[in-house]
Amino acid sequence: MKKLLILSSVFVILAFLSASCHDTPSVDKTSPKPTDTNKPITPASAPTLDIIVGGPFIFVQGASCGTQPPPCLAVWAPRVKGHTMIIGLDANGQFKAFDTGAYDFTPGVRPSGKTSIVTPVQDASIYPVSAKTQNIASLPKKKPFATLIFPTPREIVSWNADPITISSNGSPTSAVASKNLATLTVLRYDYQEGDTLEVKAGADTFWKPQPIKNGTERILIIGFVPQNPTPNEDEHAHAIEAFQAATALLGVKWNISFDIPPSTFQRNRPFDPKWPLPQDLLNFIDQIPLETKGAKLAVPLTTSNFKLLGTINDCKAPAMLVTP
Repeated sequence: MKKLLILSSVFVILAFLSASCHDTPSVDKTSPKPTDTNKPITPASAPTLDIIVGGPFIFVQGASCGTQPPPCLAVWAPRVKGHTMIIGLDANGQFKAFDTGAYDFTPGVRPSGKTSIVTPVQDASIYPVSAKTQNIASLPKKKPFATLIFPTPREIVSWNADPITISSNGSPTSAVASKNLATLTVLRYDYQEGDTLEVKAGADTFWKPQPIKNGTERILIIGFVPQNPTPNEDEHAHAIEAFQAATALLGVKWNISFDIPPSTFQRNRPFDPKWPLPQDLLNFIDQIPLETKGAKLAVPLTTSNFKLLGTINDCKAPAMLVTP
């Protein structure tokens, strides 16, 4: 019974982080280049810690660390109208609310010496930003709602990518051509049974999460609690606000636009055979077809399928990866 309750909470938050807005934007002409295309070589049977981060976060490689030696991965959460808080979810099935401030996720998480950028869906990726060529500062230009510090992940996986066009708007730093851009990001780490995770806020312990077990995967979920569109509101209004808040952290002026997609577009398809995800992770993050939206689950809650609930944010404002 407890397992079913935990699973029910998991499905609610996955739908919350992963469901798309009503209309899906259109395809652009080119695709961003991943930072590192070396294929992961981790055995499929090896336990992995997956930290699933949903929303318009900015991931900054080479950042200063908390309790571990540098470099680390800083995750900037922008201040967005309608974002009430950041929440975490673990195996206990209860939401952990993050207030403004800095949070250190490095205790108990195993850092990697190298990060692979995994793009499991063809022509879909996290939006790349080069600190060097685009003159992006290592510190945010505006104060984030919160900053999360993680060890260097083994892999960064992009998911829930939508066709989005990003363009420059009088900014000295240019946007890059884009195609399908991810709104859900999975940070993957080596894991051994008995690892004890701890999130610090300053010198204090903020959270001791217990990862959700799903086969070989040990999973935590982090995401914004957004504001759903009001009646007759442009469903992309919130996405535009979120994107503007995120780019303000980078000190750039970029535009984001949404168009009608081709009839053949399907989110998270087709898969790229070069980047196969472990089946346990795929089962957890994958979603049933959009045409079943609003319908009851066709399979028991003991599987990792879930229905899509409403127009919520991942809401098309993409995540961004800032490389040194």
